[in-house]
Amino acid sequence: MNTKKIRRGSHRIVSLKEKLLKKYRNLAVDKTILPLTERLETLGLVIRKLRKLWWIQQAKLPVARDGLGVTYTNKKIYAIGGRSDFNEDSLVQSTTSFVDEYDPDKDTWISRKKMIYPHTHQAVVTESNGKIYSLGGYIKFSMETQSDPQYTILAIMGSISDMVQQYDPVKNEWKLMNRMPLNRVFHQAVATNNGFIYVVGGVGYNFTWPDPNHPSNQEPKIKYLDDVQRYTPQTDIWESMAPMPTARYGLAVVLGKDGLIYAIGGINSQCKRIATVEVYNPSSNSWNQVTDMPTPRSDLSAVVSSDGKIYAIGGVADFSTIKTVEIYDPKSDEWAIAEPITIDRLCFGATITENDLIYVIGGSQHNSDINYHHFISSVEKCVL
Repeated sequence: MNTKKIRRGSHRIVSLKEKLLKKYRNLAVDKTILPLTERLETLGLVIRKLRKLWWIQQAKLPVARDGLGVTYTNKKIYAIGGRSDFNEDSLVQSTTSFVDEYDPDKDTWISRKKMIYPHTHQAVVTESNGKIYSLGGYIKFSMETQSDPQYTILAIMGSISDMVQQYDPVKNEWKLMNRMPLNRVFHQAVATNNGFIYVVGGVGYNFTWPDPNHPSNQEPKIKYLDDVQRYTPQTDIWESMAPMPTARYGLAVVLGKDGLIYAIGGINSQCKRIATVEVYNPSSNSWNQVTDMPTPRSDLSAVVSSDGKIYAIGGVADFSTIKTVEIYDPKSDEWAIAEPITIDRLCFGATITENDLIYVIGGSQHNSDINYHHFISSVEKCVL
């Protein structure tokens, strides 16, 4: 396990204070006159002011939900699928097919054409040609689709899917693509600049069920995945790549500005939340480990800013949702602590625009101590 490198200390606080005092003169105090305790209290007030300035509440998601996929393309943000209290049919289940488009300039949402098949906890990514892909996740079974041959798993409360659905934002159309080699959920995916999509980790079944080759009383077994698959949209072909060293699900995966793929956190095969960060090099088809994230967690999201820094946001630690934001610098292999988001959340979506505006969308709040779970529609924007 690598040693954590976290830059902390009073020098960072003083530096931050000086920057704040310079920017927000109306909050300034003379540090040569006030005693230390009062200066620190004043600094705390300034930091709280900054937190409100950094994380700004935006127009709410039309339907509160978690497990949604979020992606940014052509100056619009898309929130796709997810799980909600809102039922789209008469069955008692909550997997949705919603597609909502957000305009960052207008701070408004509009509805777009729904997914062909409702999914939640899928991976959603935009390929270099502007098409959006929804990959795997939990699939919803409804009375209208019970005889549909596209379903390989029929379970009233939903099952793990291998489906790939492509959305064209320009035409507002969906179509089915070649299925993934493995059914999976709680995985992630990234699209590279040279036209590939990489699907990483998750959990899945070790066989498709029901299956005539297996007895009806044999339950499918859950498998923690280290599997990595590469998809070529132009040819609609899948191929296996070098497996991730640590099998896990509920992880965050991002494409760095250096062209490397970063797999962050998640839950390992021992059902333990981890801080492990592993890096995949598409050129050499190989993995290596870098410095651990400060906070072991799962069900987080991550984005990459224009300067190459990786922001790991929210998730679950110690069985409750958190607000934590930590920043990784690939150049120095160091982590820094950042101001948290305003609302703790898990299984949410996050994306970043070309001008470094981070958007954190939807999700849910959870506290196992009091058996609390709540879907949220909150949208927060961070100006870097």
